[in-house]
Amino acid sequence: MERAAVTEAAAYGQAKTEFDADALALAKEAADMTEKAERVAADVAEEERQTSAVQDELDLLKLDRDALPTEIEALHTATEAAEAERELVEKSVASKRAEATYAVDELTKGVAFYKRLGLDFDGLGEDVLRLTFTQIDPAAPDREFTFTVNVTDDNVYVVRDVSPPVAGVEEMCEELNETNDFSFFVRRMRREFCALVAR
Repeated sequence: MERAAVTEAAAYGQAKTEFDADALALAKEAADMTEKAERVAADVAEEERQTSAVQDELDLLKLDRDALPTEIEALHTATEAAEAERELVEKSVASKRAEATYAVDELTKGVAFYKRLGLDFDGLGEDVLRLTFTQIDPAAPDREFTFTVNVTDDNVYVVRDVSPPVAGVEEMCEELNETNDFSFFVRRMRREFCALVAR
């Protein structure tokens, strides 16, 4: 019975290690996708503004064409060019919308994956992030293990509110500030929480 428990604990530990790597890779991917979605949304807004401006210009050209018969041919050419430009802009807007929808869908999938794997991120304000782990304690899978990370104006990481308390957090935080390897730090915190449960 004890041997089965040890084997199960080892398998659980290995699964947690693999989970940690996957979760951190997904966290980076989610951050990249969020940034991309914001850029795409800004591009879509600009494209929509341009479409509106081109449509306004097209409307004015049509009025001038009707009011000034002597300039009909020149205005007709300009109108065709403006319509062609509007079509291009509309196609670009449609493409940007599709990209934004895809990015949001992927981000939503990533967040759902984190939740399933027991890692959750909460922004608590500018430059403050709370990380919550579950699925660590086999006896209580929903038990939360949390800590917050603040980035100061000097780009220094500060770790607070570690629950349950973990020994050596100050040293780990110093190493984080030296290496700037946030994903390694998160994996290490998870290992420390797992070690607490194993004791």
